[in-house]
Amino acid sequence: MRYDRVNTSYSFPEIYLGSDDKGDVSLDMRKKFLDTANWMPFIHVGPSGVAQVTITLPDNLTSWRATVNAVTADTRVGQGKCNVVVKKPLMIRPQFPRFATQGDSVRIGAVIHNNTNQDTQAEITVRTEGAGVNSTERKTISLSSNSP
Repeated sequence: MRYDRVNTSYSFPEIYLGSDDKGDVSLDMRKKFLDTANWMPFIHVGPSGVAQVTITLPDNLTSWRATVNAVTADTRVGQGKCNVVVKKPLMIRPQFPRFATQGDSVRIGAVIHNNTNQDTQAEITVRTEGAGVNSTERKTISLSSNSP
């Protein structure tokens, strides 16, 4: 006999932000995470040899590779590939310590990416529950275009 050590855990943000005591549920949260962005086994091409396809990419912040294989009626073949990077206009990557115990004092940081073509300003606020914060002031920072 062996102890059954099977457990299940979820890391989706909506589980932790889903109720009034967990955070602001008015956030525009990413929800659609897929391994395959789209699958179109057959696309008919007109006499010009050009086809245009429009798809909505999932919420994964990653790069996608589009691969196209073509076969004509007289068995001529071709292949094409391209990469598309998906990102949000403003992304925040918080940096927390790997662990903390009672009585520890930690410093929390973040890397903020402005992926737009315009310089912008962002207001930063930290809010906690069940932990003390030494500084509760709001800070406004300037972010250059297309840079962290």
